[in-house]
This record gives sequence, structure tokens and C-alpha cells, in this order.
Amino acid sequence: MALLYNVKIKNLDRQTKSIIVIIESIHPDALYFSDNLGFAIRLLHDSALGDSPLANAIDDASLFNQDWMQNNVRAFIESCKLLEIIKPSGAAIQHNGSYSFWRGEVSQASAVMQINFTSKKWFDHLNLFSNWKSTAYDLEVDYKPFENIGNNMSESFSMDYQNSGGWIMMPTEKFPNYTADLPTQVYLPKYSLKSYRKANKIVAKDINSDLISNLLFKTVYILKQNKEQAFGILLPYEDKFWVMNLRKNGHSGAFFTISELITISEAEFNQNDSFLVCI
Repeated sequence: MALLYNVKIKNLDRQTKSIIVIIESIHPDALYFSDNLGFAIRLLHDSALGDSPLANAIDDASLFNQDWMQNNVRAFIESCKLLEIIKPSGAAIQHNGSYSFWRGEVSQASAVMQINFTSKKWFDHLNLFSNWKSTAYDLEVDYKPFENIGNNMSESFSMDYQNSGGWIMMPTEKFPNYTADLPTQVYLPKYSLKSYRKANKIVAKDINSDLISNLLFKTVYILKQNKEQAFGILLPYEDKFWVMNLRKNGHSGAFFTISELITISEAEFNQNDSFLVCI
């Protein structure tokens, strides 16, 4: 998807849980600015990288799911407002109640928008020097009221392998490279990694053999020093460990030693995810 806008912070107020951004059109396909909540959440999600709360709470697939957007966007953004439209000389910017738009290619248009959040943690990753590019586009739906998602995380996510519905039990004799050292059965993640989130993230200095032992046969995310990432069940493998993802058409994964890890996190299943893809 083309990069349509350049976005930078003009003002940031954690006390009022609001930011003001400058949005610059940088592509001929960027034909409007909007104070629609969907446009705003897509702008902001493009800035949320790594393990920021917003990146952990929303995956890319959710932004393409109209039902999810309609039901959940107000958990993050209370309101947004276009404060100013800045147009190049000779351009006619029009208004239709939902959009401020123009006809033809205008790559120099810009706007100033205020975004009010339900919690300051949704912009924890931003500061006054933040600047990023976005593929944001609008979604004209009625966004439903939502109780602050910060109060419901424990209900939405679960590590209950037996009852949450996010895992499927499998005999380990069906595993590739099966050894008698494994338990007779384990729980494997049933859906793609987009339906899980990282929990209890542990960084390199805190990782030791006892911790890894406690995570064996559980679903984890890892990040290695060579930037390789993996999601799946953690298994012992000779003098190393193996994060294995068993799929319908085979298996994939990554081998590692403790010294190779940057982070490891146990996975939680999103019980409210309406975009579930079986693996």
C-alpha cells in the first residue's frame, strides 16, 4: 500500500490525553483529510512499533476488519477534529461534512488534527520529535461506544490453554523429530500469530535456564540477536531450544540458545478477536 501522508507531532499533552498532529499529503492518491475515527486510528497505528501498548493491542489485520473497527475504535480514541486545512496556492479544497477533499493531484496540501485518547498509554510511544509516514484511509461506519479497554484487558486475553479456545491439544508422537523426552501431549496455538499478543516480556539480562524451563511446552514469541523472530511452542532440542509452529502443511520455527535471545514472551490468546485464521 502506498505511503500517502507524512505525520509529525505539533503538540502532546499527557494530562489531557490528547495530541495535535500535522498531516502532509505526499502522494497523488492522498485525496482527502478526515476527522473520522478510523482515519485517525490508522494514522496513529502506523507510528506504533515494537512493544508499544498500541502495537500490542491492535494488529494490522484488525485495521482491515470493518466489524472490529466499528466495535473497538472508541476503546482507543474518544474524538478527533480537523483544526486547520492548509492548501497550496490555486487549489480548491472542498468540504462535504465528512471529508475535506480536493480534485486532482495536490501533493502539498496539509492539515492540523487534534486527537483525544481514552488513555495516555495509547500514545506512550510518541514524543515531540515523532515523525512518520502513513497509509491511512477512511472508514465510514458508526463507531460504537466502548468501555475503556484498559479496564478489560484481563477479560479479553487469556493464557488458559484448556478453556480459552486458542489452543488445540495434540499428542507429541505426531511431532516431527519426536523424542521420548517430550510430554505425551501438549497444547498448540490454533490460530495465526495475529490472534495472540506478547505477555510477560522478558529481556536478555533476565533470561536464564530456570525461566526457559518454566516456559517449555508453552506458546512463546522470541526475538534473536540476528533479528530473527519466531512464534510457537517452546521445545527442548538437543543442546538448544526450538520454537515450533505446526501448520496444516508442515512446520516451521527457529532454534536458539539462551545467549542468542534479545527477548522472550509468553503468548496470550485474544478471545474477542473476530479475525481468526486457523494455522
